[in-house]
Amino acid sequence: MSAACTIVPLAARPDLVPLVAEWGHATWGHLAPGDTAAKRAGRLKRHLQVDAVPSTIVALDAAGVPVGSAGLLAHDIDGDPRGPWLASVYVVPERRGEGFGKAVVGAIEASAAHAGIALLYLFTPDKMSFYASLGWTAIEARDYRGEHITVMTKRLG
Repeated sequence: MSAACTIVPLAARPDLVPLVAEWGHATWGHLAPGDTAAKRAGRLKRHLQVDAVPSTIVALDAAGVPVGSAGLLAHDIDGDPRGPWLASVYVVPERRGEGFGKAVVGAIEASAAHAGIALLYLFTPDKMSFYASLGWTAIEARDYRGEHITVMTKRLG
């Protein structure tokens, strides 16, 4: 199933910074003890650019309601020299399975390619099959901040 979707850079909708920060904090805050949604929102203000690192995009449904987001980061695992990274892929739970995740991943891949990036990385504790279905390849399994994760990569272009 594929929903009608518009992808916009967070730079075009800075009013959505608090919402995207809250999504990220609620989903991944446990990986960064001491972090808050407000601190995450402050960091997201550096993402208000297009086809650059860092940046964030937002998926809007046919009614213009924000339903998901994803980011492009220089680094996403402490001490890991690889990069850049597809990160913080999120779709609101009630809209999962409608194609928004695929749309935001594709939009970040296109943005990265447009910025001249040839290789992207990501890590996930549990969505390996989703990313593999989009052409990503698992290259490493490891423990990170109390979770068992898989690092994946994709060559762009």
